[in-house]
Amino acid sequence: MAANAGAQEAPAPDAADVQKRLAFVERRLELIQEETAAKATAGAKAAASKYNVVVYGRVKDDDDYDVWLAHAAVILPISSRLTLQGVVWTGANLDAYQAGIGQGVNTAAHREFGAKGGYLQLTATATEKLTFGAGYGVDDPDDGDLGKDARSRNSRLYGNAIYALTSNTSLGAEVSQIETRYKSKDSAEAQRVAFSATLRF
Repeated sequence: MAANAGAQEAPAPDAADVQKRLAFVERRLELIQEETAAKATAGAKAAASKYNVVVYGRVKDDDDYDVWLAHAAVILPISSRLTLQGVVWTGANLDAYQAGIGQGVNTAAHREFGAKGGYLQLTATATEKLTFGAGYGVDDPDDGDLGKDARSRNSRLYGNAIYALTSNTSLGAEVSQIETRYKSKDSAEAQRVAFSATLRF
């Protein structure tokens, strides 16, 4: 990932410290889809915190920076083999959550990076052991918070397959097309192929 030229990013706060300060509010809804007798689920979460920018144990500036995140998710069975799921989110100072394209605090302007995004995925169960998925996701920081050469938008189109070897072991492969846009220079694209092995305990 390229570094910002116009806005210096603060290091992400310690994850354990952030987790201790979080106040979560969670709501779960259950709906019954009569034709398939399958369950559709939806939920929402929110989190908030504050911290100072600290480097090697010293406070880098005296401002308090807010950390907040709200997101909603839905899983909707379309048929016995097809499921649609998605997430939308918004917040500020989200580098600790791997959002905002890794941009948390603009220390030059003394403000947090705001961001929003989400993803939509369709999953198809081909057999008891083989599952296919395809989706699109976006991470979109607020342009007004960004420095000159900061990353302004990430998008990802992907497809994957997962094969269950046993009830707790699976292998997977994924192909994705990624685009990163910048506030004041040309966008960049990349193609990625990833493989995975999962063991559930």
